[in-house]
Amino acid sequence: MKILLGDIMTYNLDYEIEVLSKIVSTNTDAESKLGYRECAEVIAEEARKLGLSVSIYDSVELATDGKHRPNVVARLNVNSNHTVSLVTHYDIVPAGAGWSSDPFKLKVVDGKAYGRG
Repeated sequence: MKILLGDIMTYNLDYEIEVLSKIVSTNTDAESKLGYRECAEVIAEEARKLGLSVSIYDSVELATDGKHRPNVVARLNVNSNHTVSLVTHYDIVPAGAGWSSDPFKLKVVDGKAYGRG
């Protein structure tokens, strides 16, 4: 079943919290880079559910350290002459010891979401 992007974004904040929880639970520490591929797969899976065509480009073969650095490109063709591009990154600094809760578990307090992944 194809999910309609507008319906989800307009009427269902629970969906956004669910997706954000998946992303936050993935440790994308910039030093280890171990969670990069997993995070890219989560993003790609969600984009596909929304009806977008998805490609993952990974420069692991060019990396001197042999670690994955995937980029997710998701496309939605709406027959327009205009293009919208959203760019983000996964690399975070290590979480450190100052967290009062698990930094890789999304926590919603008073309508605000907190997490680190």
